Amino acid sequence: MLEKVNWDDVYEQQDANKAYQSFIDLFKTVFNESFPLVSLKINKRHGFNKPWFTIGFLESSRKKSRLYKRFISNPTPQNSTTYKKYRNKFTYLLLMAKKKYYSDKFKESTNNIKNTWNIISELLKRPYYAHFWGFIFYSWSLLEQVYML
Repeated sequence: MLEKVNWDDVYEQQDANKAYQSFIDLFKTVFNESFPLVSLKINKRHGFNKPWFTIGFLESSRKKSRLYKRFISNPTPQNSTTYKKYRNKFTYLLLMAKKKYYSDKFKESTNNIKNTWNIISELLKRPYYAHFWGFIFYSWSLLEQVYML
């Protein structure tokens, strides 16, 4: 692609700065034509709603699926051990990434109790309104206990 570009504009410049700018403009044009920006549609099913699930984990997940398909279609002892080792390593690394992510989040919110409880709720997969209803039921039971006295 670079060999097809007409570089005469760069060679004809007398000023080095103008020649450099001309070169950069031509090079950027060729670069953008050769490597256009591609937008990716990210599917939540693949785990991108989980911040610790990176593109590397996605590729590893695909490889794990291929190994599983190979193991199911041809259940030899070698395919079995290959799949199981890869699966166990993948699961371990995914768990460590999740642990590191939440550890970092807790460190960021050490002095903020509200954020800490939001992280705990996120870990427990409880919606925010569960706290509200729990508080109401707790308050109601306290009121009942006071009236019984």
